[in-house]
Amino acid sequence: MKKIIILTLFSVLLLTSFSFAETEITLLKSKKHQLGVRLGTWSNSGGTHPETAVDSSSNPPTDSLILSIQDVNFFLEGYYAYNIFSNFYSEISFGMVNRGNIQFYQGSTIDFSNILIYTVLLQVKYYPLLSSTSKFQPFIGAGGGLYLGKQDIQFTNDIYARYYRIRGESETDFNYTLSGGFDWKFNNTFSLDVQTKYMPITFSDYLIGEKDYSATTITIGFKYNYNNNKKNK
Repeated sequence: MKKIIILTLFSVLLLTSFSFAETEITLLKSKKHQLGVRLGTWSNSGGTHPETAVDSSSNPPTDSLILSIQDVNFFLEGYYAYNIFSNFYSEISFGMVNRGNIQFYQGSTIDFSNILIYTVLLQVKYYPLLSSTSKFQPFIGAGGGLYLGKQDIQFTNDIYARYYRIRGESETDFNYTLSGGFDWKFNNTFSLDVQTKYMPITFSDYLIGEKDYSATTITIGFKYNYNNNKKNK
C-alpha cells in the first residue's frame, strides 16, 4: 500500500513538469470556480486496533476477530469550490478511505469485511494572494461536516444473513475540519492542488472496538478553474 501511495504521488508531481505553464498568468477574476480531485495519504492520529480480539463472554470463547488495520492508507477526495466573494471560496468535498480488513469468526460462520470511512465536508477557504498574478496561491480553510464509518462486508457464509453485534456496524460523527495548502497555477484553467487536512473523528459508540478515528491527510491533486460568466473571463 505504501509503495502504491508513493508511486501515485510521484506520478502526479512528474506531470507538473510538462507544458501546462503559460508565459503569463492573468489575474483571477471574480466567480472563478474550482472542480477537482485529490489523492494522497490518510495518517491515523486516533486509536489503534489490536491484531486480534476475542469475545470472552462465552466459555469457551467462540467469537474472534483478526484485524489488519493500517495507520497509513490511501485517501481519495473529490470537491467543488464556489468563489463566494473576493478571496473566499466555499468548498464541498466527498472523500473515502479504506482503513483495512477484518476476518470475523463466530462458530462456523466467517465474515470478511473492510472498515470504510466516508467524509462529506463543507469548508470556507481563504486565498490571501488571489488578487495577484502569482502562480503560487496559498490558502487556509475551516469548516465541518459528516464523518461516516462503516463495516463493509465483502463475504459471509451466513446463509441467513443474520448480522449480530459487530457485523455490519456503522457510526456517524458531525465534527469540524481544518486545512491548509497551496495551488500552483499551470495556466488560467488548470492548477496543482497540495493540501493537508486535519479531521477529528470521534464516534459516540464503538466501531469495531474503537471510537477515535481522527486523521490527518496529505493530498496532491488537479483542479479545473472555470468562470460561469463569460463576460468576466
